[in-house]
Amino acid sequence: MTVEQDINIAKQRGVTFDIAKQVTRKGKWEPVIDNLNDLGEALVLAKSIAHSVVAFEVAIYAYDPSKNYGGIIYWGSRNPDLYNDIFE
Repeated sequence: MTVEQDINIAKQRGVTFDIAKQVTRKGKWEPVIDNLNDLGEALVLAKSIAHSVVAFEVAIYAYDPSKNYGGIIYWGSRNPDLYNDIFE
């Protein structure tokens, strides 16, 4: 799937996203922005945050009410070209 397809599926399912940062490798995840409804917006914000803060990693967590799961990492700044395949 493409990121564009993921964005459309996320909108259809009502998936929400949180952006968090981990300051050190074994550090606690700290919320940065909560409850975003648009994956495209979450990606833009997370990538911008990753370039502007000192952190080991910045990540986007997905919460999908249609699948009854939450807290799955969709994207992380340590591997910026990889997207978790959670929408299939």
